[in-house]
Amino acid sequence: MSSTRRYAQTHDELVEHLRSQVRFLERSAAAFDAGDEDEASRLATSIRVLVHDPPKGRPASLLAQLGVKDDLRYVDTSLAHAGLRPGHPGWDAGLASMQITTPLGPGDPGGRYVPLLDAVPEDRQRPPAPFAMWWRKKVYARAGLGRRELVLALANTDGGAHVDPRLEDAYVDLTRRNALGWGYSDSEGRNAPFEGNAARASVRQIAWELLETLRPRLSPDGELVAPSVAGRNDPCPCGSGEKFKRCCG
Repeated sequence: MSSTRRYAQTHDELVEHLRSQVRFLERSAAAFDAGDEDEASRLATSIRVLVHDPPKGRPASLLAQLGVKDDLRYVDTSLAHAGLRPGHPGWDAGLASMQITTPLGPGDPGGRYVPLLDAVPEDRQRPPAPFAMWWRKKVYARAGLGRRELVLALANTDGGAHVDPRLEDAYVDLTRRNALGWGYSDSEGRNAPFEGNAARASVRQIAWELLETLRPRLSPDGELVAPSVAGRNDPCPCGSGEKFKRCCG
């Protein structure tokens, strides 16, 4: 039986793919911000291409193929869970913010889930994180959903690169049942649930974090320059003053 011959893409070709994926993120982010929240599915698909490593035997993520994924430090705008009491709403603060508006008429939303983008409050400003910490942190802790789960659900099952007939319950609770429980008073004084999709808003924020991580490291010719990795006992490059092993390491 003859085997199919495979062409190994060159480093320059991989770099061009990187530039294309960054442009995809930028265009879909602009469309999302202009009101087209369906673009979250495209954002999730590009994020998956850039950072998600599937099971062994399948091609690695683009940043892993370029050899920089685990050397980068990723912008993290999630709320810290350390010190929160049980039941605190911060456990489910995720990466979306809540926006209250004045309803202008029937059907007009008075409250919706939106991405923070660069309006990051002080309690979400922290040193950039190593990839594994950034990717796997459960930002919706009680639902067990983090960046990885949100991106892969949108990309693989809910309209990005594929549509599955069945979805995970925890993801459905977040996207279709307003599991976070936020509401507002409508124009007639009745309580109404927030509109919008917390997962889509969160994926838009993940895309913002990833672009903020990559842009400072992209050279004019499109190469991605990872920061040098500190030794375990060296001062952490994030500037916290702690040793690397006790901070971002």
